[in-house]
Amino acid sequence: MSNCEEKVECEAEESEEEILVPSNFSIPIHTLLDEAQSSHGLVQNDYAQYHAYCTRRLDRLRHAKDVRRDLSHYTGNQNKSKGKQQQKGGGKHAFLPKTFSVEDYNRHINFAMVTLFSSERAWAHGMSIKSQFAAQNNNSNKMKDKTNHKSSPGSVRKHYLNRLKKAAKWSLKLDEMINTVGDEKTKIEVKCYRGWIRGSCALEMGHWKDACSEFHSALTICRALAIGEYGDGKKNIEALEMRDFFNARAENIIQPLLRYCQYELQAGGTMTEEDITALFKAAETEALESYSGNHKLKAKLQSIQQKKLKTGTMGRIHFREKDVPVENKDLKVALLKIADKKTDLQQKIASAGKGKKHGVDKKNRSNTDAKFMILLSEYDDAAAIVSADLKEYMSMKSGPAVNAKRFDRECLLGYVKFEKLKLLMMRNEKMVDELRQKDKASTVDQKNEYTSEASGESSDQQQDVEAEYKRFEQIAHLYDALMQDARAIVNLPGGGDSPSEDQGGMEQVEDEFVLEANAHVLRIRALRCYYLGQMYGSNVVGKYSEAIALFGQASSLAHQAAEEIAACQDIENFDTLIESMVDLEKDIEGAKCKAEAHAYLVKLGSAGATLGDCGRSLIHRLDDFDSGGKTYRLVDIPPSCETITCKPTFFDIANNYISEMPIDELQMHIDNNKKQSKSLLGWFLGS
Repeated sequence: MSNCEEKVECEAEESEEEILVPSNFSIPIHTLLDEAQSSHGLVQNDYAQYHAYCTRRLDRLRHAKDVRRDLSHYTGNQNKSKGKQQQKGGGKHAFLPKTFSVEDYNRHINFAMVTLFSSERAWAHGMSIKSQFAAQNNNSNKMKDKTNHKSSPGSVRKHYLNRLKKAAKWSLKLDEMINTVGDEKTKIEVKCYRGWIRGSCALEMGHWKDACSEFHSALTICRALAIGEYGDGKKNIEALEMRDFFNARAENIIQPLLRYCQYELQAGGTMTEEDITALFKAAETEALESYSGNHKLKAKLQSIQQKKLKTGTMGRIHFREKDVPVENKDLKVALLKIADKKTDLQQKIASAGKGKKHGVDKKNRSNTDAKFMILLSEYDDAAAIVSADLKEYMSMKSGPAVNAKRFDRECLLGYVKFEKLKLLMMRNEKMVDELRQKDKASTVDQKNEYTSEASGESSDQQQDVEAEYKRFEQIAHLYDALMQDARAIVNLPGGGDSPSEDQGGMEQVEDEFVLEANAHVLRIRALRCYYLGQMYGSNVVGKYSEAIALFGQASSLAHQAAEEIAACQDIENFDTLIESMVDLEKDIEGAKCKAEAHAYLVKLGSAGATLGDCGRSLIHRLDDFDSGGKTYRLVDIPPSCETITCKPTFFDIANNYISEMPIDELQMHIDNNKKQSKSLLGWFLGS
């Protein structure tokens, strides 16, 4: 007898006169059954041995001192009051069904233990009949009963199905009993056990839909038990052992049967994958409603549902058109942590957007930055786990199976790094968009100020030009960081050809991931080149010829980026990216024209044009090669004062025909009319 069984029976014997209150019995159902099954033949699939053990165990439970009168089949003098007809069916040893009340269930733990092992005995008996029939059928011999008659396959199948149905009925009775006398953890475990027994019965009967529903319910509860213990202060070591136990039961026992039922439903054309998913959701919803009184279990089931929505399949990720299994438990935990941290970050970003309207933007921004750094550290931890696994496989001898495992680890490493780079790029793109919006808003404000300022405010204009140059510089630096991240995505591991484990060769895979990454590289290069041109074309630098060349390169890159994005139909924000490249080409055309105008004015200024800040508006320098400096005013508002002649009556008419004496013409006239000396020494004396 195992330690767990001795502990339960000792507790039963010690409580001879103790009347327990409801919800006080604690039965570790799964641990108890695991020890019993592993110690009595089920490891070798010897169901007959386990059936015999359950029979002996039931006899011991029924003949305990406190419950012998109520649970034993011996009726004693009770049969004497019955008729002779009943005594012929077994006499004093005839079985008489007994009904018990809630007070009886609450009086002793053996009432629940008898129900549990009755279910186990019926299940073991059914599986024993099935295994014996299958073994003898393989030897081409029909199964014989106790009277040495040969049994037909139909009768054998009917026999073991009846035993499995009996086990399902016992499990339902156990569930009803534990709901009245069990503690919280026992109630949870018995619901998982009921789903397992009923699913096994439906599986043998070929009711795939019912089996899927029951197995999925048992799998969900088993995973909830693995996530957190509902214990009473156990040590951490025991909690970890129980977590591993429930994880192993969920993944190694229930999950394969559930997958087999799904396959049968899809292969038979009964249900599609979408219908099966809807069936699982309906089963989970029904489970949550039925467990409404159990708040802890309901919270665990809801957390599992949320994590499934985040990660899809908990043991598999999709990266670069491949489904890669996640076998490392630490990596699974790390990915679930990342999913939780990502949800927290999104909530913080949403709250920061709301807080910005109410004037608490700085506090929310600091909280968002802290969440962002925590999420980055989680990605680094996950990458370290995958790198350790990859290093272990790299040290092994090459072969088809080892190469396949290496490729899976490379894909996992590429997936983790891609998610991290994607997060960084999204944050930098958001910062760039904010700076670009500020730049457009400041440009509009400067144009409005230039039309209203007086000519004496050139110092403020100089400060605006320097601030504009600094904005261009910040945007260009951010695009440098974005371009490095985009090129790192192109070189991520896990792409290209995947090794085939069966053939040992290489399987050609068309990878859209690289095409999308190259399209993003071209897009970021075009934007970076545009803002570099803005820096060179600024009045602070004044290198207009270099700016024109950069604008031409940016236009070419923007056109190529638009074509590459159009070729990737599955890229995120497809329409937005195409529109951004079209708008960028228009901005480049305008900036290029502006730089060409500046270059033309500089060329003229080298021959005597005035490039300083003369303070004159355009209407006053229409006939002059004067750029106006850094001031772009059409007219002065209000009109500036002008000097007039001292005699307006005369000059009102003649003023339009009088101009300043041209100095060049006057000098030429003096030279032509200069008197020539005719003396002998006149050329020397200059007279």
